[in-house]
Amino acid sequence: MTKTEALLPLYRQMRRIRRVEEESARAYVQGKIGGFLHLYIGQEAIAVGTEAAIERQDSVITTYRDHGFALSRGTS
Repeated sequence: MTKTEALLPLYRQMRRIRRVEEESARAYVQGKIGGFLHLYIGQEAIAVGTEAAIERQDSVITTYRDHGFALSRGTS
């Protein structure tokens, strides 16, 4: 496996997280999401890199801003 082949899925996952966050921001501005919205934009590599380094059965404890971890673990 080449370096590109190994890294491309990680990049795609980061882009997926970014798209979800951007869409969340749009929905918030349109008033479709109430309360507060703490975006994960700019931190996508943290969730994806951590997920790549741990085992699937490992637990992850996050905070209110860490939507990226939920998405990197397979939440849709």
